[in-house]
Amino acid sequence: MKKFKVSLIPFIKSLFNKVVHENSVPETWKIAKITPVLKKGSSLLIENYRPVSNLNALPKLFELCILQRLEKLDIDVLVSSSQHGFRKAHGTESAVATIVSKVSDHLDSKRLVSMYSADLTAAFDVLRKEILVDILIEKGVPLCLVKILHSYLSDRMGFVQLGNKVSIVKDIKAGCIQGSIIGPFLFSIYMSQLQSIVHPWELVAYADDSYVIVQGTDMNELKTCTEGVMSKHYEWLKSIGMICNRSKTELIVFGNNKLSVEVGGESIESKNTIKVLGILIDCDLRWTSQINRTVSKIRSLTFAMRYVRRHLSIDEIRPIIHAHVISHMAYGAPIWHRRLTFRQRAQLRSVYFKILRLITRDFNYKLSRPQLLAKCKVEHIDAILFKRESMFLFNMIHKLEPTELVSKLMQRSYLNERSLGRLHFFDFSHTKMGKACISNSANEISSKWNFDWFFLTPETFKTRLAQQLNGEI
Repeated sequence: MKKFKVSLIPFIKSLFNKVVHENSVPETWKIAKITPVLKKGSSLLIENYRPVSNLNALPKLFELCILQRLEKLDIDVLVSSSQHGFRKAHGTESAVATIVSKVSDHLDSKRLVSMYSADLTAAFDVLRKEILVDILIEKGVPLCLVKILHSYLSDRMGFVQLGNKVSIVKDIKAGCIQGSIIGPFLFSIYMSQLQSIVHPWELVAYADDSYVIVQGTDMNELKTCTEGVMSKHYEWLKSIGMICNRSKTELIVFGNNKLSVEVGGESIESKNTIKVLGILIDCDLRWTSQINRTVSKIRSLTFAMRYVRRHLSIDEIRPIIHAHVISHMAYGAPIWHRRLTFRQRAQLRSVYFKILRLITRDFNYKLSRPQLLAKCKVEHIDAILFKRESMFLFNMIHKLEPTELVSKLMQRSYLNERSLGRLHFFDFSHTKMGKACISNSANEISSKWNFDWFFLTPETFKTRLAQQLNGEI
């Protein structure tokens, strides 16, 4: 199709205009080949699979056009500001950074803080298009777009293909088409009212994962507030057709406190660690569980790397190192790297260089660490983590997103230094946990940038940062 795109453009344009003019999507665009993808657990249980729709090229292109029209509207009106999923300049790390920043600020104010996560079952698959249409109209989306979206989500059909076996075609009466381009954005709009439901407590969301931060002056108040907001949260999810798996709901109380809440006749006990978008947060914000899990994960790769080394050269193994070692070690670094102890940093370095020695077959420790890095043509893990957190901070300031984090940074910065090409931040924290706030980490990171950076582009900043690190290491 790409070879004939110039010839096809006029016909595709005419077809799309006709669809928009008639507010009706062709039936052939509504048929999906559904492929079940195993998420986790036993392959014999159907609930462990995610149904991903394989759509035709034309409807995907049409979805992209509609999505661009929607994105020209006010995003903050369509999607909640607490939503970090499927938004530009947002992601899992920005969501976790927002959570840690909020929690640390409350702890620094001598408040008791709890946080719970709500686990939704098959969230995309139970979305009700009638409710979505009402939300779109309420948010001021043009009626022509609403009609097209309603037509696109109505009367859908699909068949399941698993290997060489194909099912019969059946109607799909609900859902948001997993695998589509516009589906995640529509789901974000569908869940945008949650922020007002849990108010006055704070919400941080990523797609169908939501985390609510509750605070109180004592444990009794914290328990009452947590139970109240959880009840409201679950009732609202039920009203919009979402299925909440309460058995997988996690609760944490930051500090050395324990909490037990009862919601809908079920008791939920607080844990010492909670998993937030793949990052483990401890109740004391010391990242012990996260580092231990990362180290354990890299150690588990030892046998596989030993086997791969028999058949591949170092140059061929390098992409594997980046994909399976460095990516795991660097994930979440902008949030936890500044808070690591000397022992935790030593753990990360040790397991990293153990993998490199395995690849170079330096079992007798004849090579020094700089020689290992030179032979494998990779960077030091300290430089990798510092680059990761530096780019995260710079991109956040450069793009002014997420707005809440950037606003907090600007409030805690020396504004008169902007004209000098750099910016320094100060910290109000009075406690160890309070120092996990974003401004404290930003001050430590930016103070290590030995060049004027405020007016640089991201590409130039990345180059200057690499030059600085090459000169130091």
